[in-house]
Amino acid sequence: MNKFEFTQENLKIQNYWISHANSIASILFAFNGLVIFWVASRIFELPSIYLWQNVLIVGFIILSFSTLMVLISVIVPRLGSKTTSLIYFGGIVKHSKEEFISRMNILDEKQGEEMLTDQIYQNATIAQKKFTLIKYASKLLIGNIIVSTALVVSLYYF
Repeated sequence: MNKFEFTQENLKIQNYWISHANSIASILFAFNGLVIFWVASRIFELPSIYLWQNVLIVGFIILSFSTLMVLISVIVPRLGSKTTSLIYFGGIVKHSKEEFISRMNILDEKQGEEMLTDQIYQNATIAQKKFTLIKYASKLLIGNIIVSTALVVSLYYF
């Protein structure tokens, strides 16, 4: 495998990790929605709630909202820098069609490798940020499940 093929393969791998992070975030998003629905359906069934249970409700709301915001920030794209790269779609559209074609025609292999290498680094940075946010959202979701379970149990047994 030559350097150019290696670089292309590496770019595919980084794109996979970005896609994988988005998939995980979507699953966590849906699961958080199920937790919210589960708790909300239980809260509205009861005629009265003790004051200390309101603390659990506030904790539940804060954790649910925080988890949703973190997961949305994973899924929402961070459209990047002011690049004129011929690989990144944001850079491509900064050129006219004619200018893009002209630049592609004069592009040599070394310049192509440099652009691919830069894009690999940018994508790896994006993937790292996404997985850091997923880790944080997972911790919030676990906290939310604990608070939600405590809340629902308290609604039926106190």
